[in-house]
Amino acid sequence: MVDVVVYFCLVLAAVGMFLLLRKQKISIPVSYVGALAWAFNTSNLFLGRSWMIAILVSACIPFVLLGTSYLYENLSLKGVLLSALPKIFLFHSGHPQFFIWGIIFDFFYMLLFCIWGNKNDSRNKKFIIYYFLSLIPVALMALPLLGPMYHSMSMSGGRNGSMPFDY
Repeated sequence: MVDVVVYFCLVLAAVGMFLLLRKQKISIPVSYVGALAWAFNTSNLFLGRSWMIAILVSACIPFVLLGTSYLYENLSLKGVLLSALPKIFLFHSGHPQFFIWGIIFDFFYMLLFCIWGNKNDSRNKKFIIYYFLSLIPVALMALPLLGPMYHSMSMSGGRNGSMPFDY
């Protein structure tokens, strides 16, 4: 069953990257090559056999960036929710460190829109506000998992005594 999920996520990663590249107005042949390179790179192929979380992140990241692109074009409540949805999936993929890296990368992607996109300062300010508003549903959906994660982390942090072989 895990293999089927991994294959599905690889295809989903390719589709997401193809849509993202097409959204950036990149030609169809180059978008196909980019999508295949994103989904079927050696890191994904080797890590995916034993560590499915990396494949889930590869599937989510293009959709996170697509959500930010959609939010840039549609500054509305619908844009906020559609931008938040892939981030929620990214968080629930199971690895908080990948989630934090993905959000940092998405933040820089958002800043690129402000730098190279529309030069209208009021629209860019509104976009930044809407971007941070899109993180509120992500935080609300992450709260049920943050408590147990923090508890597990604090429990493992309490076992920091020296091991018998330490000198």
